[in-house]
Amino acid sequence: MRYFLLCAVLITVFFLQTASALGDKEKDALEQAVIEHDGYQRTYWIYDPRSGKDGAGTGKRPLILALHGGGGRAEKFDSAFGDATSMRELADREDVLIVYPQGYERQWNDGRAVDHIPAQKLQMDDVGLLSALIDLMIAKRDADPLRVYATGISNGGFMSNRVACELSGKVAAVGIVTAGMPVNLAPLCEPEAPVAVLIMDGTEDPLCPFNGGTVGSKRRPRGKMLSALDSFHFWLKQAGYKEAAPLMRPEAMPDVDEKDKSRVFKQSFTGKDGQEVMLYTVEGGGHTWPGGKQYLPQFLIGKVNRDIDGTKEIWDFFVRNPKKVMKKKN
Repeated sequence: MRYFLLCAVLITVFFLQTASALGDKEKDALEQAVIEHDGYQRTYWIYDPRSGKDGAGTGKRPLILALHGGGGRAEKFDSAFGDATSMRELADREDVLIVYPQGYERQWNDGRAVDHIPAQKLQMDDVGLLSALIDLMIAKRDADPLRVYATGISNGGFMSNRVACELSGKVAAVGIVTAGMPVNLAPLCEPEAPVAVLIMDGTEDPLCPFNGGTVGSKRRPRGKMLSALDSFHFWLKQAGYKEAAPLMRPEAMPDVDEKDKSRVFKQSFTGKDGQEVMLYTVEGGGHTWPGGKQYLPQFLIGKVNRDIDGTKEIWDFFVRNPKKVMKKKN
């Protein structure tokens, strides 16, 4: 019964999200565009703080690929955060170019290989799509090749893992929220260049289990993921960490909001090539963006932590981790 109720609520939310019109102000802030890739017309949205503004910044600026969750709409990405700093606020303040790509039938081919997800059954070339968008933004919008980043929640978080695996030559850092390393992707992941990775997962996530295993429900499984700690350790090893298990002592972050009944603990490591790997364990947190809004009832997705602003933490991580220019060995 709980499973069917969850499906009904999620379907209703996605239907309402589709049917509702964007407000004029929000709609006008985004540019819609289409790119042809691998035989498909793929839609994406751009937020460019320089567009139509006198005295706008010039020169190279950071690019963020913002990847929506399963069933989501690209242009609605920011609305999931509520109280948290929105990507667009950040873009206005820091002169950041943001691209919101749309997944095929609102899903990403993130490496879980789930047959009942069309994007994965059809093996959509989402990696190639994102690579093409990066090249386009560098050529046409002054995106800085050394400051290209990706972040996403849930399905978009899994896809961010894949970006780190397969686009490490172009992407400097990724921010992964409510997701871990897909079990099917892990043995295939061989980054060609250092990439910084931040993971932000809740211990009470009912959809993407913190301790790993089946994503979604056993009756309608959506692939398998490594635990948050194993995902963290996977990226630690990529960064040169030699221990068999992550031994870094977690740092307790201030309990700013005692009413949210959750705490955040942070672990970090700096790799041999200077890239950071970080894990934010949101103790008591659910399938939610820290600092964001409670977009569904707690009994369906768990709690939202209010001690940190997830968007700010990810941005600060990106700022610290531009692409390192690797010297060629003679």
